[in-house]
Amino acid sequence: MADFLRVPIALCAALWLACAQAQPVYRCVDAAGRTSYQSEPCAGGGRQSEVKIEAAPPAPAAPPRSMWTGYTPPKHAAITFYYDPKEEPVGFSSAQMESIIRTAAARWAAGCQVELRYGGKAPRRPGSPEHVSIYWEPEFMYKAHPSDPRAFMAGVGSMSNGIGLRPRFRETNMLSVMVHEMGHVLGLPHNHEDTQSVMSYLRDEATRSRAEPNANDLLACNLSMKKLFGIDFQPPADAQPPEPGRKPMTDKEALERKYGPRKP
Repeated sequence: MADFLRVPIALCAALWLACAQAQPVYRCVDAAGRTSYQSEPCAGGGRQSEVKIEAAPPAPAAPPRSMWTGYTPPKHAAITFYYDPKEEPVGFSSAQMESIIRTAAARWAAGCQVELRYGGKAPRRPGSPEHVSIYWEPEFMYKAHPSDPRAFMAGVGSMSNGIGLRPRFRETNMLSVMVHEMGHVLGLPHNHEDTQSVMSYLRDEATRSRAEPNANDLLACNLSMKKLFGIDFQPPADAQPPEPGRKPMTDKEALERKYGPRKP
């Protein structure tokens, strides 16, 4: 074992010395057959041969730092939803709600550059992209819409507060409501002028039942993801920008168009 260790050490020392001083390296074999490498000629009584040392090719130069100037890694938009089944009303089941959440998320993610995940069941907590709660809000049973008392609140949605749902309304409308409130979490406002938008109060029954974000919804979603997460998105050339100075239709105006003017 001692000879095995001594040979590599002697070789490394000799090679280093030869390279540093441009001297030859000698391979020496003594009478007992032991081999050593040294920078001096072998002592008498042993066999000697010279080891040829070739210089290693130079390492390739590192790329100049200037080639990375201004490079920014692509940003990624991701939001995770969690369902709090507390106060879950009769007529809904956790399995049904989880399926609706996944379906609504998939419909937005199909045309918007955002990864929408479902993380499972968890108690409600303040919202962030890593945890947006979906929960039931019993107070909505006793609250009318703030813009028109003839309408009730089916739900509310935002990144900071999550999605709150009224515990009692037609179960067949749940997917439409979920898609709409997810739109608010994604940063979309109401778009009442576009009656085919999932963000409008003025959708007809067919559009409401379909619960599919249209092209304008998806464009607004991508623009919001660019603003919130910095994703790389350029609107298509044929996208129509909003008219300068035009104010969008308010909730109050939309509800009066839907139910008629309110009596004094």
